[in-house]
Amino acid sequence: KAKEYLLQQAEPFTLKELEKLLPKAKGIIWQSVKPCIETLVADGVVQSDKIGINVFYWAFPSAQGRELQRRLDQVQTKVAGLKRRRSELEDGLKAAKRGKVDSKERQGKL
Repeated sequence: KAKEYLLQQAEPFTLKELEKLLPKAKGIIWQSVKPCIETLVADGVVQSDKIGINVFYWAFPSAQGRELQRRLDQVQTKVAGLKRRRSELEDGLKAAKRGKVDSKERQGKL
């Protein structure tokens, strides 16, 4: 609910402002606002920055899109690496099988 609110408003807020606004807007208990926001920041869903003595929190829809694209790129890179590794292992298996006769005696020893 807090993430939805920050995405809808698309402006930075201090923790005190969020503790006042979120209970009214989304029905979140004011005591749970701080842990909720800290969790969202730790997960990378909400950004934060200290400006002067205040810490501001925000979540913009464009930032969410960039984060999803970054995650997609990471997953695609990992998949490509795993495919290369699989191909290398299959080639190694084929090379190891070359010149070996598959007999019942050999199967028993394996």
